[in-house]
Amino acid sequence: ELTDRRRLPPCDSDVTGKPVGADIARRKKTLPLLYGLRRSAELRLLMAQETLSKADVGRARDLLEAAGSRAYAEQLARQHHEQALAALDRAALHQRVDEGLRSLAESLLDRER
Repeated sequence: ELTDRRRLPPCDSDVTGKPVGADIARRKKTLPLLYGLRRSAELRLLMAQETLSKADVGRARDLLEAAGSRAYAEQLARQHHEQALAALDRAALHQRVDEGLRSLAESLLDRER
């Protein structure tokens, strides 16, 4: 989820498979949104509105970017990835299992869908 959610903003529906701003419009509690809400009073006011127009969703995406939400999610995803690789280093697994898990960890960090 971190690697999907960090793609907001900006977001490409061809990359995520979802309409641009869909999570914002539904007020889904994603990591970038929660991070942005803690850092932007304007975003908090915007998200408190009863309904959000397309312009509101676009403004929310801009505010998330300005708050550093995407950068934070990317940094956190890299941190978790590094921790997973370090755990694999300590695990002394069979080579095929180790390679498979490392491949999975790489694909999750870089995944687009």
